[in-house]
Amino acid sequence: MTGRVVATGLKSLARSHAADGLRPCYYAITTKRLDDAITRIRELPPQRQDEAAELLMSLVEQDADSVHLTAEQAAEVHRRLSTPVETLSHAEVRARFLRQT
Repeated sequence: MTGRVVATGLKSLARSHAADGLRPCYYAITTKRLDDAITRIRELPPQRQDEAAELLMSLVEQDADSVHLTAEQAAEVHRRLSTPVETLSHAEVRARFLRQT
C-alpha cells in the first residue's frame, strides 16, 4: 500500500472522528515532537497558523514529488531489474582492471 493511499485513508478516518466529536486520529500516529509542535501552532494567531501549515505542506509536497516515476522511468527500472547481472570473481575484476591501466 502506498503512503498516499494510507494518508488518504487516515484523512478520511480523521474527518469521521471529527464529525463524531472525537479527537483526530493523527495524534495516535505522530511523534511526540510533532504533536507538541502542532499543539503550540494551534495557540498562534490564525495568520501564523496558516504560515506554519504552508511550511508543513511544502515539506510534504517535496517528499511526495521526489518519489514519483513516469511510466517510462518505471518501465526502465523494471527492465534493468529483470536483466541478469554479470558477476565476476575477484581475480576476474583484477584482470580487467589491470588491462585498463
